[in-house]
Amino acid sequence: MSNTLYYLNKLWLRFPALANVPLPRKLPVLLGNPTTPVLKTFSIATTNICNAKCVFCAYPKSLDSKGVMSDVTFENALELLKSYGSDITYVDFTPTVGDPLIDPKIVERVERVKKLGYKTTLTTNCILLTAEVAKKLLLYCDEIYISIPSLTRDDYAQVYGVDKQLDVFENLSYLIFAKLSRSNTGNCKIHIRFRNKLKPSEIIRSLTFQSLACYFGKDITFSFTSSFDNWGGAIVALPKGMKLRTKGSTRKIPCKGMGHVSVLHDGTLRACGCRFIMSQHDSLVIGHVTRTDKFAVRSELERLSRSFVSGERPATCKDCSFYDPAT
Repeated sequence: MSNTLYYLNKLWLRFPALANVPLPRKLPVLLGNPTTPVLKTFSIATTNICNAKCVFCAYPKSLDSKGVMSDVTFENALELLKSYGSDITYVDFTPTVGDPLIDPKIVERVERVKKLGYKTTLTTNCILLTAEVAKKLLLYCDEIYISIPSLTRDDYAQVYGVDKQLDVFENLSYLIFAKLSRSNTGNCKIHIRFRNKLKPSEIIRSLTFQSLACYFGKDITFSFTSSFDNWGGAIVALPKGMKLRTKGSTRKIPCKGMGHVSVLHDGTLRACGCRFIMSQHDSLVIGHVTRTDKFAVRSELERLSRSFVSGERPATCKDCSFYDPAT
């Protein structure tokens, strides 16, 4: 949002009657409604259970009851999704916390959404990935993101809290080889995100990385992340080599998270599928999939967006260093 839009929005909030003043015909096209979010992301988080304890994630501190989405709730989520028609293009099966592969029905659920005409994506730590699941996900996903700390055993155990490096390397190999197989007919792109404590140069020099390097290219890519947000203040320290970002100074512009709707495993609808402090059942809850339609969702997202402009933003967002202004 430009400075012009920001100050105009402040003016409208302070003097509501100005909203009724006629504007030049082309001006609304240029201005839009500064507090109306554009819904870009629809997430279906079919589980909030994780098999890792990452030091940069708030999952170990979560107070929410754990579970997997029921068939009834999933069907209700699909009905809400379909009501948006072509307004939504991507559906993300990545939960705010948890690994999607813990859901035993994740493959068929991704397939259902894919066959409705949507693009699909998910992020996994790869711990539960099997050769058979890898082949199916490559057919039904447009993008698969792999979240790993590095390919060394000690680093994996320290950053992800479990000793699964050997399993993950084997499972990642399944995925890469399935992608390169002649029998693969999907167009899925794989991106490996190294949540690293080590320097990128150290990871690149490792033998395990070198054994995969020859497969990297247009459809199999990688990136390094050594700077992490604070999950609204839930994360206060990280191991040496990992940097904790401080919160941004500007909070008057609504966050991009206000254009994100997530269906939690219990059917709760929540804005921002990115972060929470202790519970996802917080001030960002905007309804329930059984009783909230897309118009009510829009109204709630507008309310939350206005709270940024008025300076009364949700408690979860006040100290969050994952804040990304919707410009």
